[in-house]
Amino acid sequence: MFFRKAKQIQELQEALSQARLEKTNLEAKVSIEQNNNKRLIKQLTKQREEAQSLTEKVKRLETFETKTAIELEDYIQEKSTEKNKLTTKIKKATQRFNELSKQVELYSEELEFIDVGLYDPKYKFTTSTYFKEKLNICRNEQKLMIKEEKAVQQPHSFDLNGDPAKGIQFLRRISKQMIFCFNSETREIIDKVKFSNFDKSKEKILKAANRINKFNSDLFMSLSQKFIDLKIDELTLAYEYALKIEEEKEILKAEKKKEKEEQRLQKEIKEKRKLIDKDIQHYENIIHELRKKLEAAQEEDKYEIERELVNIQNKQTEKENEKNELDYREANATAGYVYIISNIGSFGKDVIKIGVTRRLDPLDRINELSGASVPFEFDIHALIFSDDAFKLEKELHHFFSEYRVNKVNLRKEFFRIPIETVEEKLSEYKNLTFNFHKEAEAIEYKQTLNLESKIN
Repeated sequence: MFFRKAKQIQELQEALSQARLEKTNLEAKVSIEQNNNKRLIKQLTKQREEAQSLTEKVKRLETFETKTAIELEDYIQEKSTEKNKLTTKIKKATQRFNELSKQVELYSEELEFIDVGLYDPKYKFTTSTYFKEKLNICRNEQKLMIKEEKAVQQPHSFDLNGDPAKGIQFLRRISKQMIFCFNSETREIIDKVKFSNFDKSKEKILKAANRINKFNSDLFMSLSQKFIDLKIDELTLAYEYALKIEEEKEILKAEKKKEKEEQRLQKEIKEKRKLIDKDIQHYENIIHELRKKLEAAQEEDKYEIERELVNIQNKQTEKENEKNELDYREANATAGYVYIISNIGSFGKDVIKIGVTRRLDPLDRINELSGASVPFEFDIHALIFSDDAFKLEKELHHFFSEYRVNKVNLRKEFFRIPIETVEEKLSEYKNLTFNFHKEAEAIEYKQTLNLESKIN
C-alpha cells in the first residue's frame, strides 16, 4: 500500500514538474509579448510627443511677426513647406498609431487564451467542412466559458490574509493554472487520437480532470462538468474524422480493386474475341474450300467431304456461341462468379472467404489471392456463375453476417463458419449449377505438417 502511494506521489510530482516547466515556457513567451507591447506603446508615446512638439513649433511660426516683409515672405514660404511636411508626418504617425493599437488589442486577446494553454487546433480537417465547423464551434464554446470564468467552479468569496480582493485574485490564478494544466494534457491526447485508441483517450481526459480536481479540492475548486464534456466532444470529433478517413481509404481501395478487376476483364475479353474471330475466319475459309471440293468431287467422295464439312460447321458454331457468350459478359456488368475458398494453413479451420470476380476465368483471381501475401494457396469449395453475381454475394454476406471474422470493416470477406453450413445454404439456390467440394485439399499445408513431424 505504501509503495503504491509512493509511486502515485512520484507520478504526481513528475506531472506537476512537467506542468510547471510548460507553465514557465509559456510565461516566458507571454513576458516576451508583453515586453513587445510595452516597447510599441513607448514608441507610440514618443512619436505622439514629437508630433505635439512639432505642432507647437508650427503655431509659433504662424505667429511670427518680427521679420521684414521680404524676409518674412521667404521665411513663411520655407516654413509653410516645412509645415506641410510635418503635417504629412503627423498623419502617417497617427495612422501608424491606430494600426499598432489594433495589434496591441489583438495580442492582448490571444495572450488571454495562451495563459490557460488554449491554442488553435492542429487537426487537418481540410477534406471535411462538417468536422471543421463542428470543431470550431466546440472550441469557441470553451473559449467563451474561460472568458466568462465558467470553466472552473470556485467559491464566490475568499479571504487571503484578511483581504477579500487578494483572495479573489488568488482564486483566479489557481483557476488559470487548472485550465492550463487540463488543456495542456488534453491537447496532446486529442492530437494523437485515432480509431484504435479512442476509449483509452477518453479515459485519459477524464482521469486528467479528476486529478486536477483532486489537487484543488481543499480550495473547493473543480473543473466544470460542461467544460470537461466539451473536451470529450472535441475528442469525439477528432476520432470520427480519423474513422471517416479510414473508411474513405477502404472505399477508395475497394473501388480501385474493382476498377482493376474490370480492366483485366476487358483485356481478357478483347484478347479472347481476337482469338475467336481468328478461329471463325479459319473455319470459314475451310468451309469455303470444302464446298468447292464438294462441287467438283465424284459421287463416291462426296460423303466424306460432307462429313468433314458438318464437323467444321459445328466447330464454327461453337466458336460463334463463345463469341455470343463473350458479348453477353461484356454487356452484362453484373455477370460473374461467386467463389467460396479457404486457407487452413493461413487462417485455420472453418475460416472461409466469400468473394466475387468478373474475370472470364475465376481461377485467375484465386491464384492472385494465393500470392506472396499468404503462406499457402487457397482451396476452392465452390465456383458459382450467376447473371447477378454481386447480388448473390451480398445475400450470402448478409446471411452469414454474424459469423464475420472482422465485424467492423465489412469489406473484409472472411467468415468463421463450418463448411457444412455453407453447403446447406447454397442448396437453397436451385436455379444455380455448381459443384461443391466439402474437403479442403490443403496439399502444401499437409506436406508441411508431414515434414515437421519427421523433423521432430
